[in-house]
Amino acid sequence: MSNSIREEERFVAEALCDSLGGEWRPGEDPPDVYLTNNNSEIAVEISTLTQHVQGKNGQAVPRLSQDSGVLRLCDELDNELRDFIQPDEHISLTLYAPINKLRKFKAKLKENLIEILKSKTTGGIELKIGEKVVKVHIVKGRRPSGKKIVGIVANENSTAHITSNAAFILNDRISKKSEKCSMVQHRPIWLALFNDYWLSEPDTYVNAMKQNQDCHPFEKIFIITGNKKVHLIYEI
Repeated sequence: MSNSIREEERFVAEALCDSLGGEWRPGEDPPDVYLTNNNSEIAVEISTLTQHVQGKNGQAVPRLSQDSGVLRLCDELDNELRDFIQPDEHISLTLYAPINKLRKFKAKLKENLIEILKSKTTGGIELKIGEKVVKVHIVKGRRPSGKKIVGIVANENSTAHITSNAAFILNDRISKKSEKCSMVQHRPIWLALFNDYWLSEPDTYVNAMKQNQDCHPFEKIFIITGNKKVHLIYEI
């Protein structure tokens, strides 16, 4: 039995127990956990619904794989430039992922930010670094987090069609988790999905589930939101 439970798996397991009652324990991966409820032990496989974007080869990849480097760049600039920024100000950066040659891009952006701070410019500035536009806003006030530079990442490979995105990532998770759980003999088995694609509401997944024709072993499928609300979207 595996005792290695990720934080998001623990969150989902606790949300299920809070909503449905019972207790949980780690599973063998698969399943991730077992839920004891009404004298019945249920195998529960857990996953996360996250937005996908188009990758280099045209296939869909998790958006975070393209955004994470840009977010890390913002954290590095925060550490390196915070002493240059006035105590009652912070900088908001809007960047567009994906960015190639991040080190070179960061060096040029840092150089531009230092010049902006030295000139004591206020308000909004638009920079062009290579083929990318960066929007810089000098903002009065302190962030609750204490950060002096915060990044807002837009992804040029994403689609604004929320329903299509939701259907794709839901079908992808069901397919992948069905394959992973193909050798699990325990019944019943449920699928619990944490919704990290915050643009999509549970009702969107309910409608997407109605269109799903794939065979899967799950007797129930749940969506769990960030406030620990549990939504049943499928039941045999």
